[in-house]
Amino acid sequence: MKKCPYCAEEIQDEAILCRYCKSDLVVSENIISTYKPALNKGIYTLELNDLMSLSKAWAESYSKIPEEVSNETTRVLTRILKEYMPPIQKKHIKHKYFPLSQLEMATKEVTAHSLSWCYTASSIGIESGFGNIPDRNLAKYIEKINEPILKYLAGYIDYLWDRRKFKDREAHNLVDLLRNIIIQGSNSLVTIGSKHHQNTNPKYLAGEKSQFLMEILQINI
Repeated sequence: MKKCPYCAEEIQDEAILCRYCKSDLVVSENIISTYKPALNKGIYTLELNDLMSLSKAWAESYSKIPEEVSNETTRVLTRILKEYMPPIQKKHIKHKYFPLSQLEMATKEVTAHSLSWCYTASSIGIESGFGNIPDRNLAKYIEKINEPILKYLAGYIDYLWDRRKFKDREAHNLVDLLRNIIIQGSNSLVTIGSKHHQNTNPKYLAGEKSQFLMEILQINI
């Protein structure tokens, strides 16, 4: 007899499918052990593409999103799209810098990058909940993942500010709002991910590292 690496129930040595949790034992052992991180070892500054790599690893690490994480992701994304972006969009429409179709594409891009950041933040919390990331390192990882999304979203302000379409006070207020959304959002996503980590149904074997953890540990903090 042996223990299933997913649910820890005893199963036959020859078993290739767990009778309890229905996990495919042969496929999982082969997939997880051969994973190669996309991020370079010792990477110090993250870019948007790195957040995409981290969110892809998130999708391959857990088979379920806790409802609480999903709700918080929606709340944070809504703040970005409904509080931060509208003043910028209005300026673009007023001054006709971009056609409406291009603004719609920009909104979709903002949504995609913001979701990658949300998934990354919640996954840091999940791994912390499993005890894989020490609490003392959480603030450092949060700072690292916040940098690229802040730089990217602030670029929409800079474009208009450089053309004097935002007054200084307007621009500063929007930057402050953006920082507030990102800092509060990342902290809440990490906290909720940690609290509800048991509801993620990990795809990796007991004793193995998730693909997300292998990626995040590449970062030099």
